[in-house]
Amino acid sequence: MTGGTLLVSRDSNNHSHYKKRFEEMGFKNLNVTGAEKDGLNMVINELKPRLVVLQSRFYECATPYMMSILLRRYPKLNVAAVSFEKYPADLAMGLVINGVTSYVNFADGAD
Repeated sequence: MTGGTLLVSRDSNNHSHYKKRFEEMGFKNLNVTGAEKDGLNMVINELKPRLVVLQSRFYECATPYMMSILLRRYPKLNVAAVSFEKYPADLAMGLVINGVTSYVNFADGAD
């Protein structure tokens, strides 16, 4: 697959749920993975997604830094961070400063 969306989440028990929800929101060619670091790079190289959506706590407190590394390796990659729980505003700002295309906190409402 070239293009499409890659959703990255450690919550493997809910991968099918996340896939269904994101498809309902209009995301096409959606794949879900729990791969970390080097494994994630391999998945991105293989799938060549147009958008990577990372669960904001995927790398715990290092999420903004890890996303900046991802963006250095793939400068044309669109990266979005999604939070399903409360996430401090200063860390959300850190995501944006490190190049994340967009940030959404579903705890504040899906709209």
